[in-house]
Amino acid sequence: MLSLSPKQLCEFYLDGNSEAAFEVFEFGGPDGLKQFLGITEESLWEEVYPILLDDYEFLLQLCRKYRDYLANLIQEEGIPMFRQILKIESSRYDRLVDTLLFALDPRGTRVLAYTRAHSRKLWDIAQTQGTDELKKTLGFSRFSSQQTDAVWEAVLDELLDSYMRNVFHDRQRLQVGEFFSGLRNMLRRDLGL
Repeated sequence: MLSLSPKQLCEFYLDGNSEAAFEVFEFGGPDGLKQFLGITEESLWEEVYPILLDDYEFLLQLCRKYRDYLANLIQEEGIPMFRQILKIESSRYDRLVDTLLFALDPRGTRVLAYTRAHSRKLWDIAQTQGTDELKKTLGFSRFSSQQTDAVWEAVLDELLDSYMRNVFHDRQRLQVGEFFSGLRNMLRRDLGL
C-alpha cells in the first residue's frame, strides 16, 4: 500500500462511500472520520486528510452547509480557532484556508469585528511584539493574496482608529476630571469650605 499515491489511498479507504464519510466528518469531525475510515497511522492520515478536504471538497461542503456558524466562529474566536477546530493548522492547508476564509467572509467584516472586539489586546501585541506577531495572532501570518492584503490593511486601520479613539476618550476624561476638580475647588473656596 505504500506505493499508492495519496489520491489512491483516499479512494482505497473511502471505498465508494464518500457521502457517508462526509456525514461522519460533518458530525464526528476529523477524528470521527479518521476512525470511520479505519486509519490508525498518523503519517497515513496526514496523506489522506488533505486530499479529502481539498479534492473531495469535504471542507468546502462543510463551509457551505454551516456558513453562518463558521463565519460567527471566525468573528467570535478568530481564524486560529477556526483552523484548530477543523484541524487545518498546518501550513499545507494555507491555500485552502485562504479560499475558505473568503468564501465565509468575502469582505473581511467578520475579521474586522473580531479586531474591534479585541482591539486593546491586539494593539498591545502590535506595540510590544510587532506586526509579525500580530499577524500570527490574527491568523494572517502565512497568507498572501490581494484579498488577504486588503483585509490586513483594514485590520491595521481599525486598530489605529481604535487606538486614536481610546486616546481621545482618555484625554476627554482627563479634561472633564480636571474641569470638575477645578470647579469643586472654586466652589469650596467661594463657599468657604
